[in-house]
Amino acid sequence: MKVLSFCLENTIPLQKKHFLKFWWDQELDALKDQSISSCNTWKAAGRPRSGPLFDKYRKDKSTYRRAIRAKQQKESFAYTNDLHEALLKKQGTNFWKC
Repeated sequence: MKVLSFCLENTIPLQKKHFLKFWWDQELDALKDQSISSCNTWKAAGRPRSGPLFDKYRKDKSTYRRAIRAKQQKESFAYTNDLHEALLKKQGTNFWKC
């Protein structure tokens, strides 16, 4: 088992949390926690299909999902604009860094 652990440590790079989601921030963490909390409350109540608990659960879930989509789109848009600007300025090194 030590051999496998040794190989793992030497061949697979470790990455920080949210390395691939560099657009993730504290606002999304808070929305995720709120969504999980309301989901757990809804489940504890027997998963009702209507009423205030269901409404809060659906509202928190949709708010969280919309915020994720908005952050992803915003980051993608900014990334595309940076590439476009570097190409317009014909700065090869900046273009390839983007």
